[in-house]
Amino acid sequence: MSAETISAPLTSWKPAPRTDAGAPLWAWAIIGLMMLAMVFWLIRLDWRADWPAALLVLVTMFTVSFPTATRSRHPVLLPVPLELGIALFVFGALFMGEILHFYDTVWWWDLMLHGMSGVLLSAIGLLVAFGLGGRELKPRVAFLFAPMLAMSVGTVWEFFEYGIEQIFGVHMQTPISGGTGLDDTMWDLIANAVTAVLVATYGWVQTQPHREFGMPAWVRNVLDSRRRA
Repeated sequence: MSAETISAPLTSWKPAPRTDAGAPLWAWAIIGLMMLAMVFWLIRLDWRADWPAALLVLVTMFTVSFPTATRSRHPVLLPVPLELGIALFVFGALFMGEILHFYDTVWWWDLMLHGMSGVLLSAIGLLVAFGLGGRELKPRVAFLFAPMLAMSVGTVWEFFEYGIEQIFGVHMQTPISGGTGLDDTMWDLIANAVTAVLVATYGWVQTQPHREFGMPAWVRNVLDSRRRA
């Protein structure tokens, strides 16, 4: 079958009925472990001496748990792995990175998080492209848009880090293995770009058994879950 078949509009896709469901037990177990770690840290903290850190942990706890706790009420049901991935990213960046200082003690921590962001943003990019384009969208446009969105957000974040350093004197760009701030920026962008392209490529491969739809099955399931008036 020719490549044009894959790139054809999604004319044969029809939404399926939405079935609301909460997160599975394994997802709640992972969320629970993250919450226990933060609660244990808060119990040991002197709130009067370090209330900004306590506030950051409380914000992290809310961000990690709220989407999963209210999953059945969402207008769109994201895949559980994607939803959990976002929670793990927030936990890794705010609690483990900032509070437990993994950015300073684990040299690859920041690099790993930038790789995770590429995965998550590229997946979200596929959802945005197919969601906005609907059945008339040519799939190749979505698979180009997704990594471009991830890389664009990653670039804007590096601008933000540089601006914060210049304005407030906060050290946000941690050199890797004795390198420079430029090395940190470039490796962050490379990790973001590589993982974003891998996700888009994997999504393209997933369309091969479903050429008549032209989109990955998990994307189609998310679009099917949209509430309708």
